[in-house]
Amino acid sequence: MLTPHQRRIAVALLVDEVSIDVLAERLGTNRSALYKALHDARKRLRTHLSAQGFLPARTTKGVNR
Repeated sequence: MLTPHQRRIAVALLVDEVSIDVLAERLGTNRSALYKALHDARKRLRTHLSAQGFLPARTTKGVNR
């Protein structure tokens, strides 16, 4: 459900605990672009997991953002 780019960034930042500054330098990008890619990856994961019944559906109260 993630693009290869999103997966690479999510794994590096969340699993391998690579510093965002180090990753930005390695990929030739900036922190803002990585934050955006990570945000999009988390959103796609949440949508997929909710659709599969692993997470509750989002509420309209702003919880689970």
